[in-house]
Parts: sequence; C-alpha cells; structure tokens
Amino acid sequence: MGLLKDLFTYFAPPGQANRFPNVRFVDLKELDVVSAPNFEAFYPAFSKHAGERGATRLLLNIDASGQVVGVKVAKGSGFARLDQAAVKLGQHFVFSGYHHNGQACPIQTSIEVEFRA
Repeated sequence: MGLLKDLFTYFAPPGQANRFPNVRFVDLKELDVVSAPNFEAFYPAFSKHAGERGATRLLLNIDASGQVVGVKVAKGSGFARLDQAAVKLGQHFVFSGYHHNGQACPIQTSIEVEFRA
C-alpha cells in the first residue's frame, strides 16, 4: 500500500485522510447509504459555466458509526476545481455502520463523482 498511498492526493485535514491505514475495503454496493448529498449543489458555478466536466474517483474513510472521516482523490477529473468539489461532496455522505464478525468497524470505500455541464 505504500506506493499507492504516495499516489493519492489528500484534501482532508491532517490526520483525517489516513486515519484508518489498515482498514477493510468494502464495495459501495455492500453499504447502506443513510444520507447522500445532492451532486448538483456541489458543481462549481464557474466550472459549469466554463463547460468543465469530468469524473473524480474518491476513497472514503468511514468510521464504525458510518461517518465519513477522511476523503482522498484516487483519480482526478483533470480539473482541480472539480476534484475539490468532489471531496467536499464526499464529506457529506453518511452510511450505516459496517459490521464484520458482529463488530462495528471502520472501513474504506470508493465512489465516483461525475460532474456534467
């Protein structure tokens, strides 16, 4: 993971993006989303007007209670403004807590945020 870790761009506050370095990765399809933000509300007005569009792949660190505690950009859209908006959007997801062997545990998942003009 060391080499991959070096490839990520961190936007979360220090100590938050990699709060759980050895957590279980869980596919998004296996998680219950309690609350998802409105993607359109996070699309930067300037980017929309300029016709900037793209997809940002995020890695979300989620604590045992389902709160997003860290966000990393795994693959950028090509537009820093869109990547930053995607990170802000990612921080607003809430999931139900994930359980492994009957115990609530922190996890990491991946999500793609696509902005289209």
